[in-house]
Amino acid sequence: MKGLNMRNNYGIQKWHSHGALLCNSEKYAEALECYDKILSYYPDDFLAVFGKGMVFLKLKEYEKALQCFNSVLNMNPSYIPAIKNKKQVEEKLKKQESENYNKFSKLGVENYKQGNFEKSLSYFEKAFEINPYSETLRKNIETTRLKLKEILPIRWNNKGVEYYKVKNYQKALECFEKAVKLNPKFESALKNKTMVQKLIKN
Repeated sequence: MKGLNMRNNYGIQKWHSHGALLCNSEKYAEALECYDKILSYYPDDFLAVFGKGMVFLKLKEYEKALQCFNSVLNMNPSYIPAIKNKKQVEEKLKKQESENYNKFSKLGVENYKQGNFEKSLSYFEKAFEINPYSETLRKNIETTRLKLKEILPIRWNNKGVEYYKVKNYQKALECFEKAVKLNPKFESALKNKTMVQKLIKN
């Protein structure tokens, strides 16, 4: 495409055709470069923006595709191909969102059953971002947080004991302190913390 004059309609049309050809040939990076070349000369060329949207659609980068089609419609509200493709992208995004919601919810339940409460909470929260109106998810998040509040002090205390066994008292103290911070009434961790503090002082 070198040598074509970007300052006349013939040159622009050739660049548009070349971009479409590259996109149809699945040479997506080159197609984007082609459309960006046009836009560097003509920032308001809605056909070039539309071309980029089609590339992103083929790449399944739906958010970027939607941005392009919205930009096209801001410049030319009656451009039918952009209207149709915007609707298609919105449907794909909605489907993708639904699939992600189901996936995150399922992973949250699976990890909870396996005792991976940190991961479980993370997945439930991701699902909740997609559907913040789900009472089931809200309850799952509350239940998992309570479980973590109950179990994390025990884990930190156990970790402290392991450090204590290998005489790494400073690390042991850090673990016991974290356990006590999470549960100030955790007697075992309190005793262990006091014991290790004495060992460090001596």
